[in-house]
Amino acid sequence: MKRPFTIIALLLVSVPGMALAEKKGSLLDLFTPPPSKEEKANQAQLLDILNAFKPIVADASEATVWILDNDQKLALGTILSEDGIILTKASEVEGHALRCQFGDGTQHRASIERTFPKHDVAFLRVKRTGLPVAEFTEEMPIVGSLLATSSPGGDVSGVGVVSVGVRDLSGQRQGYLGISFVGLQGKLQIQKVHEGSAAAEAELRNGDILLNIDGETFSTVQTFAEHISMLEPGSAIQVGYRRGEKEAEKQIILGSREEAGDLFDRANAMDLLGGATSKHRTGYPQVWQHDIGLAPFRMGGPVVNLEGRILGINIARSGRVKTYAIPSSLVLEWLGDSPKATAEPKVQGLEQLLRELEEAERALNKANKALETLPEN
Repeated sequence: MKRPFTIIALLLVSVPGMALAEKKGSLLDLFTPPPSKEEKANQAQLLDILNAFKPIVADASEATVWILDNDQKLALGTILSEDGIILTKASEVEGHALRCQFGDGTQHRASIERTFPKHDVAFLRVKRTGLPVAEFTEEMPIVGSLLATSSPGGDVSGVGVVSVGVRDLSGQRQGYLGISFVGLQGKLQIQKVHEGSAAAEAELRNGDILLNIDGETFSTVQTFAEHISMLEPGSAIQVGYRRGEKEAEKQIILGSREEAGDLFDRANAMDLLGGATSKHRTGYPQVWQHDIGLAPFRMGGPVVNLEGRILGINIARSGRVKTYAIPSSLVLEWLGDSPKATAEPKVQGLEQLLRELEEAERALNKANKALETLPEN
């Protein structure tokens, strides 16, 4: 159902990608001057604008939950079914003792029922029925269109616009070791270990000779680079190397090229000044982008259009004004692939068949009665 809604034109001209500030107390607060009169006025205006969107996010907010480990907020979750299926960001919740906190303040234990690793998505299960489910739309987001994100309890966590349509980022999800080589008599010698890389954390050094990776040898830089790029960030590899006269092995957890770019790319470095970004923030096969700067622990919640329908699920804060969302059409596709969803058409078909058999039986009985009234020959 469409919601009547008006908004002042200056909203998106003056304040793109507005989001609630995440206040974290620190010693720096002691040295931070109090906000000026102008800053207070701007904050009040921002709050008024966010509050104006409350009617739009109302349904989505009811279907939004916090995913907790004790009192720690790990992520948001979006309720997908009345019987307790909840979608969230997998990398933020895996390895934790999970509880879902609903808008009414109640908490229930949750377990991971299914994951979609390429999309960093997890389906959780809670033992609760009669849950509110917001309406999804299969419409593709239109660049420049208004949208809002919800929080449990009816709050608006951000307002902004669609900045980039649906695209494939899977090519950016490549493993990264962080070393440069030179050829040396058929071996690869480390010329430089990049600061902050997986190789640096493993304490590899300039001048080390690469012997093998997981037992496989490489004679050229190209074959080495191709091998590493085929591996996912987070993969564990066993690196054999020689330092001086001694040979050794180390297990190294690969980083990602995108994260490594932040060390040298000024634009990415500027993005980081806008606040924390998600640890896993790229490489998704199908996402669209908006400009609401949400904190990483607010991933997993819905983003809605002005009709209050869910356009997508926030999956990664990638930059200062760069947040990725998984399109609703993909979520609906996953739901259609679930055992429950695939069973429903069969049940409906069986019911239809039973009705047809009943009608045929009634028709047969009627025909038999008609035959009984015919005169005998």
